Amino acid sequence: MGPPFTNGGRAGWPYLECETFDLRSTQSVQASRDLLRMLKDEKQINDVLDRSVFAGMNDERLKKDIKWRAQYVGQPVEFWELAKADLPWQISEGSHLNMNGPAEGLRGTKLEKATQALCRHGFFRDSHITRNPFRCFHRADGFLLTMSPAAGVDYLNLNLPYYLELSRNDLAEENFASATAQIFREFSETGTDTWYRKNTEWFLIYLITEVAATPHNIRQGYSVPSLMDAYDSIVHELVSLIPRTAAPQKKPAH
Repeated sequence: MGPPFTNGGRAGWPYLECETFDLRSTQSVQASRDLLRMLKDEKQINDVLDRSVFAGMNDERLKKDIKWRAQYVGQPVEFWELAKADLPWQISEGSHLNMNGPAEGLRGTKLEKATQALCRHGFFRDSHITRNPFRCFHRADGFLLTMSPAAGVDYLNLNLPYYLELSRNDLAEENFASATAQIFREFSETGTDTWYRKNTEWFLIYLITEVAATPHNIRQGYSVPSLMDAYDSIVHELVSLIPRTAAPQKKPAH
């Protein structure tokens, strides 16, 4: 239980976090990393970008909060430090979970070339698996806040190449590609009428169960290979490339 809220409700389950996976365009992932790598040390450009960090932000409380958090973890309030938070993590880049600030140590995303064995499979040749934290804060009075930089494809079907090229805003409207878009579509018309229990906890469990199981190929009847099928094929291919050593010859008996 968290501390009581001043302006509404008693504290409920104040914090929940899981890690989700989605698919993004390999080219887009690499371009984002290349852009950061090339420009983050260009002082003339960075001076302009740093001055624009709070451009258009009129909420003084939010500015103060950002500055406090930056000071708390020993990071400057700079454009690229904020931009890195939206870069997807690679499978091999540690864990988002239980990041406890300075006690845990800061582990920013690495910027080397993004390569994955998944691209060896024909259907997934332009796809890249990324990892995202999915954080939820909720109260017993029905208030729920979710935060995640997830912006990729969750549901696999024949239109995957098309979905991979969509912008974040356009993808958020595609319920056959995005889990959050599908959840919004399900409840936007009926509200809580179809909820088993009409409380935040029930919806939170529904939400986490849906996003934590993606990406998968279930919604359209297994019309395309699953990630497990793809990696199974890749492993068989790689095993077949391993040179086989000849069995040792037995010495003739004298």
